[in-house]
Amino acid sequence: MYRRKLRHSRVKNLYKFASFKTATAHTVESSLEFDACYHFEYSPHVKSFIAQPMGFTYSIHGKTNPYTPDFKIINNNQKIAFIEIKPHSKTLHPEFVHKFQAKKEAACQLGFELSLVTELQIRKYPILNNYKLLHRYAGFQSHCELYDSVYGLVKAHSPIFLHEICALYDIGFRPRVIRSLVSLIASGKLKANILEKEIGDDLLLWA
Repeated sequence: MYRRKLRHSRVKNLYKFASFKTATAHTVESSLEFDACYHFEYSPHVKSFIAQPMGFTYSIHGKTNPYTPDFKIINNNQKIAFIEIKPHSKTLHPEFVHKFQAKKEAACQLGFELSLVTELQIRKYPILNNYKLLHRYAGFQSHCELYDSVYGLVKAHSPIFLHEICALYDIGFRPRVIRSLVSLIASGKLKANILEKEIGDDLLLWA
């Protein structure tokens, strides 16, 4: 196995992604990889993930080359998979297709799956925006009376729309109610249809 020497991202503030699924920060090298982190962080199928993991070698045109996947994913069933992140336009080039197939075959021989992911899967609306909002409020877990009250109401009336929960409180509490709800979703205490609906009044919530 081989590890590539990492370089600092040229995109400001994208050098590390603080994950709640692993104890270490993840080094990322592009904004597309950074956005992919949100998906891995909140996917119910991903137990943990690591950016720029230990790589391997692959052969093409009679030459052996080093390769480091962009991510190593460990699923809930402990199955390991590697992910390569690339802009869709680059994946259309015949040379890339040929090289990627050689990498897939090398990974398969090691007992791992290598998958290709582009912005077509990563930057889908409203999923990415929702994930970013969840990440923003993931640490907002103020176990105050309001936080516990919001959680209790959703549990008692599941399923219920976000605007229905907000209507149960004075209008001045709406921002705090929404922050509490987003934090509860981020922590996994509440579920919501965030894959279909943008986080807003029409979001459906259940415990």
